[in-house]
Amino acid sequence: MFTQIHILMQANKADRKKYKDRWATAEGSEAQDKVIEILRKGMSEILLEPDFQKGISELLEGPGDLRGISFNDVEINFPQSGTIEGINFSHALLRNCKFTNVSFINVVFDFTDFYGCEFNNCEFKYTAFYASTLEKCVFTKNDFVINNSIVNSRLNDTQFEGLFIPTNIFFDCIFNEMVSITVPADRTFKETNSEILLDKTALGEIYKALKEGYTAGDVIKKSREYFFKEKQSIARYNFKNPLGKAIEFLIEIIAGYGVRPGRVFMTTISIFACYSAVFVHHFGWQKGMLISAGAFCTFGASSSSIIEAPSWLAMVYIFESFSGISLMALFMTVLVNLWFRER
Repeated sequence: MFTQIHILMQANKADRKKYKDRWATAEGSEAQDKVIEILRKGMSEILLEPDFQKGISELLEGPGDLRGISFNDVEINFPQSGTIEGINFSHALLRNCKFTNVSFINVVFDFTDFYGCEFNNCEFKYTAFYASTLEKCVFTKNDFVINNSIVNSRLNDTQFEGLFIPTNIFFDCIFNEMVSITVPADRTFKETNSEILLDKTALGEIYKALKEGYTAGDVIKKSREYFFKEKQSIARYNFKNPLGKAIEFLIEIIAGYGVRPGRVFMTTISIFACYSAVFVHHFGWQKGMLISAGAFCTFGASSSSIIEAPSWLAMVYIFESFSGISLMALFMTVLVNLWFRER
């Protein structure tokens, strides 16, 4: 369950102010420019070296300590690939920044604010987002390869256009209406020959996390969409028992797992047409349709004609009545579930 970030931040309020204030001084501003230049050159390991820390010892509290820093309109673009490793960006502000071909390794984004940022063809390993806010950001063809997580974070107007996640990375997040996330890719974008592939058995858990994110944001339509995808993925990749798999497929086709009333309606029409064909063949068009409708809707029109018909036709009439009651009840149940459950 998502917890409001400002509540979580109460325990870190003093630290957050301290981390941000240290970059607001003349010395901090100079150090910030130096840090940006180092990151642009793909030499983040320098930030971990004791000699560098001695140069601005009053600012940094440890290796890779960039907590509270602010990046505005910073672009880090590596022609092939470059690394930002071991950096702590907690309580930082990244505004209108653009990262291309960057590998983020063992990077911390706790209580970090992203606004208008772009991540293009980037790779994430051992990187954690916690209680962060991502607004108007775009992730294009990014690989979240090993042990990454986005936990209790708020995503607003953010798009993931091309996303590789071998397992779920979203936990207790909240999404607004404008968040869009494409279907996870089967393999990585940067290393097409990588042995790390999407675990199809994890798709259900991934879609469940996305469903919960939209539910937390009260985005009901998308929440239902990902609920359907969650159940669909579980039926295809997690059920080992053939009978259980067959039942799940049947529920999907007939009722769309309780969120697709159109499927129940089409099933109802199809079954009614099949029964009607039997009665039309035996009694003719007008009388056959009337008998079939009477059986299916249980109002019994021309039911007296069944008394003189063969016994097998009487059994068909009884089965149609049972089918009609069941399907109409199912249709109403799905409609009620769709209209009122989340309201």
